Amino acid sequence: MAKNSDALLFPKDYHDSRKRFADLVNRYPGAEVEHWLIPSKTDNDLFTDSAYWPPLEKPEVLWVLSSGIHGSETYAGSAILQMFLTEIMPKLDRRYLGVWIVHAMNPYGFKHHQRTTENGVNLNRNFSISGELFKTRNRDSEKMHEMFFRRSPVSSTKSKVMEILEIHGGAAHFGGVTMDQFTCHRSRPVCNSTRC
Repeated sequence: MAKNSDALLFPKDYHDSRKRFADLVNRYPGAEVEHWLIPSKTDNDLFTDSAYWPPLEKPEVLWVLSSGIHGSETYAGSAILQMFLTEIMPKLDRRYLGVWIVHAMNPYGFKHHQRTTENGVNLNRNFSISGELFKTRNRDSEKMHEMFFRRSPVSSTKSKVMEILEIHGGAAHFGGVTMDQFTCHRSRPVCNSTRC
């Protein structure tokens, strides 16, 4: 694909991205395709889709590619998955290589242009084998989203976060929100940060 057409890999929205993924998966026979409906209070059309191509001869290596853990970054993830499927996948020696691709891990965030899930959960910091964790509502994250991701015309070259950055006692604060609140959820028992 020519460099001047790279911008064309970016979808216009979640539904366009999902369709592009399905169309590209259909180019390669033998895929085991799954669609997981993601429950939502507001949407009935949110899915995380995956495609798995087993090795052609003997399983030795598995490549896993996923996109869309942070909903606001999913446009780039979608473009990368498309580039992989169009430019790299056809060149792979799949005799011993399995490929598993997961599209839009956070479809709610993708559709609604926010980093977190509908309940304000940052999936990158909250992996769990139980679905109960993902039902937890993160009120701090919702407040931060309202504060930092306003839908208004751009008035500065600085992001909202950097406009309100303050340093107190050597620690970063953003409009009264500490870095701990960015990275942790105090009400849940498990946190990846040592500060929790």
